[in-house]
Amino acid sequence: MEQDVLKKLHEHELLILKNFHEYCKKHNLTYYLIGGALLGAKRYGGFIPWDDDIDVAMFREDYNKLQALWEKEPIDGCFLQSGKTDPKFARGILKIRMNDTKALEYTSRNIDIHHGIYIDIFPIDYTSNKYNIRMEIVGGLIKRLLSLRSIKSGYSGTKYCSIKSVIKHLLPLSAKQIDLLIEKLSTAENDKEREFAVLWVHNYGWKKQLHKTSVFGNSCECKFENFVFSAPCDTHSFLSQVFGEDYLQEPPDDKKKLPHSYIEIEFKG
Repeated sequence: MEQDVLKKLHEHELLILKNFHEYCKKHNLTYYLIGGALLGAKRYGGFIPWDDDIDVAMFREDYNKLQALWEKEPIDGCFLQSGKTDPKFARGILKIRMNDTKALEYTSRNIDIHHGIYIDIFPIDYTSNKYNIRMEIVGGLIKRLLSLRSIKSGYSGTKYCSIKSVIKHLLPLSAKQIDLLIEKLSTAENDKEREFAVLWVHNYGWKKQLHKTSVFGNSCECKFENFVFSAPCDTHSFLSQVFGEDYLQEPPDDKKKLPHSYIEIEFKG
């Protein structure tokens, strides 16, 4: 991706994040900057130069409240994408998409969904254990269900196309049923002891996204691109768990790759 295009993509994503931040302040919702955005904030004061998206997370309570509030009061010019609002969307998370823009990814190129420029919102759930065999089973099931959901919706990469086509047409579960199973598995321990928090559906894998609940706290301020957003209070513990103790060290040049395969990008105005 050309640098001027990436810069403009960053500008649009930052605008969505700023609007989301103000929305959360207005409605008393708590969110946390996570992933590459949080890493970039600590290492560069903003975007990682070769990153192309923004991730945030919310505990399930506020994650659900956001969806209920949005039905009555959406952010102007944006669409809250989920499996409910956009049935062929198969990520198991929420995205806030900017209307009248496009960030078309290769795997979803043939799917009739909103393809606007976006930020990702991941749900945070609870677990009473740091790690056990039950979590290994649940994590594996959720990963497989997410794969089935994407196949059911028609997402396509370059591998196993024939097998995916067969699965798509023969799988007895509907997309809605798969979404409900993923949510049921993810939230199974939310009414129990809440010592640990986990992001089951994050791209990095749940084992790297398993934290003490206290790491998040009530959120703390974090500067990103000269604006102040919310982040986990124990940022060091969070980033160490996800990226390793040397997270501030810049990777070698061969690791500096864009995370997404965009094949078409269109900006507003």
